[in-house]
Amino acid sequence: MARDGTTDGIAAFWAWWPTAGGRIQAAIEGGGFEKDLVAEIMRHVKAIDEELDWELGPGGEARHAFCLSSKGDPLLRKVTERWLRAAPPRDDIWEYHPARRGGRHADGARLKIAGFDLMLDEFALSFEIDELRELVNVTCFHPAYRDMADDMCTTAAFLMLDDALGEDGVERWIGGLGLETAPPAGAKSIADLRAAIAGLAASSTGERYALLEGEDAEGRPFLVMANMALKRINHLDCDHHVAVDLAVLNPTPQGMPTGAESDDLNALEDEITPLLAGAAYLGRSSGAGRRAVHFFAPGGSPARALLADWASAHRERHARVTWTEDPRWEARERII
Repeated sequence: MARDGTTDGIAAFWAWWPTAGGRIQAAIEGGGFEKDLVAEIMRHVKAIDEELDWELGPGGEARHAFCLSSKGDPLLRKVTERWLRAAPPRDDIWEYHPARRGGRHADGARLKIAGFDLMLDEFALSFEIDELRELVNVTCFHPAYRDMADDMCTTAAFLMLDDALGEDGVERWIGGLGLETAPPAGAKSIADLRAAIAGLAASSTGERYALLEGEDAEGRPFLVMANMALKRINHLDCDHHVAVDLAVLNPTPQGMPTGAESDDLNALEDEITPLLAGAAYLGRSSGAGRRAVHFFAPGGSPARALLADWASAHRERHARVTWTEDPRWEARERII
């Protein structure tokens, strides 16, 4: 099923759930599942999207939890959020989660993958915090890595991180991931990683700006001021890149605004930002006689009409407003 056509699948899932939840509870508490019930669950999940995974587990506040998994795909993660928004209220028996949860494995837990049996507690880690991006770069080692192919090692590392932090936690806090075939010096544990991320989460602001300098294709200077800590997982509905592009009226010979005109452009940006309620502000770029302000916003935002009116009122700036569907935020990689 197409990912923009999941509404029927979600509605069908929740229409089926009142007759299924009790049977799934009985299977869990009775100690086993019939193949037909597993196939029935699978069929209703795959009717939402063929790429979705699911899992059952103990609940945090209810007795049991039903979780969907987007496997790190931001398009699918938006689907699972829609699924959750349509869910019935949590009760004593069931709670619902749009991503795999973390921090639940007991001592001695194992990860089985492609014939390998990895003790989770045998993972040895090194990591460093990227304060600017509010991310943690992690390097992983496991004794089984010596016998595993690289792609399998990577998969095992991500499954371990999913288990430790939850899928959303991995998306929110993990930056680079490296692999080692020998224990790193001063190796740390999964518990150490969770503690470091808890500290980072407590101090994070989601707003860390940096000024980046470069050149355009013609060798002219190009400046970007961007929020390096902006994260897709925190803005699931913002699936369009919005650029408001303005002319610099009196550029320098290098095509940059003077200090005085920068103040004027900043004041115009202050007019634009309130029009994009619910959007995520990425930053601004300047070069070649233009200033562009960049956001990520929901495609159905009322800001479309508001920005069109604003641009019409600023014809002297030759304002151009573009909305580009960009569910994976690829524009961020081009701009930063």
